[in-house]
Amino acid sequence: MEKIKQLIKKYDNEKLRYLISGVLTLGTEYVSYFIFSRFLNLSPSISQILSISIAAVINFLLTNFFTFQLGKNRILDKTIRYLILLTVNSIMNNIIFNLLLSLTVPDLAAKLAATIVIFIWNFFAFKKFIFYK
Repeated sequence: MEKIKQLIKKYDNEKLRYLISGVLTLGTEYVSYFIFSRFLNLSPSISQILSISIAAVINFLLTNFFTFQLGKNRILDKTIRYLILLTVNSIMNNIIFNLLLSLTVPDLAAKLAATIVIFIWNFFAFKKFIFYK
């Protein structure tokens, strides 16, 4: 048990928590996209918008409370800033996604590529613009 505690303490850092939050958000986004596009037969663009919306809520909660461990302080300010960034991210994500679709990249691969770009950009944007201490 002591070794587990030491491992957790050794590897418990902001970047690892961000990676864990990102993987959980990505899973949420991909599963919801797959359901919308494959089971509900919605278009890739509509499925993209819906899956990003669901993932955004999960991501805000995980990033605020788990990654940066900031709790409820400044929650209204953080929410407003997050919504501004989410708008920018959604535009960027959809531009990348639709550009790749127009180049005949399969939708799931296009979605992954767009998500990776946004994931990297978000770490810095979150840290400096939204979840700063």
